[in-house]
Amino acid sequence: MPRIQVSSPVRALPVARVSCRHVALLILCGVGLVLAACLPSMAPFDPVSLEMAQTLKKESMTLIGKATDPPNLHMDAITQVQKKLQDALNYEAAKVTPNEIAVRQWKLLGDPGRNLLGGFLKKWQDEKVGRSPTFLTNVKSLVSRAFDEIIQTENQKPKQP
Repeated sequence: MPRIQVSSPVRALPVARVSCRHVALLILCGVGLVLAACLPSMAPFDPVSLEMAQTLKKESMTLIGKATDPPNLHMDAITQVQKKLQDALNYEAAKVTPNEIAVRQWKLLGDPGRNLLGGFLKKWQDEKVGRSPTFLTNVKSLVSRAFDEIIQTENQKPKQP
C-alpha cells in the first residue's frame, strides 16, 4: 500500500486569550442592556409640563389662601383650578411616551377623594364654609409638597440636546 506523506505538520489554530477583565466587561454590558430593555422608558423633559406645574402651584396656593371665605365667593377660581388640574393630567397622559409616575402624581393631586388639592376643593365646596388659617397652612404645605414632587420629577427627566 502506498503511503501518504504529509509535507507539513498540522498547526493548531491560535487561541485567543481573553482576560478576566474582558469577560467581566462583556457580562456588565450584557446585564446593562438587559436592564435598559426592562426599564420603562421615560419621556424627555418638557418645558410645557414644567410651566404648567409651576403656574398651577402658584394659582392653587393663592386660592387656598382665600379659603377663609366661603367658596361661593371664589367659584370661578375653583372651577378654573379644577379644569387646569384635569388639563395637566390629560396633557401628561396623552404624550407619545407618557411618564407613568407623573401621570399618577397628577391623578393623586386632583383626586377629589384624597387629601390633596382635589379633595380640599371638593370639601370646601361641599361644606360651603371658610376654613381656619391654621388648617389652610397645613393644606398649603401638603399641596405645595405634592406640586414640588411633580416639578422635581419633570426636572429630572433627560434634557434633549
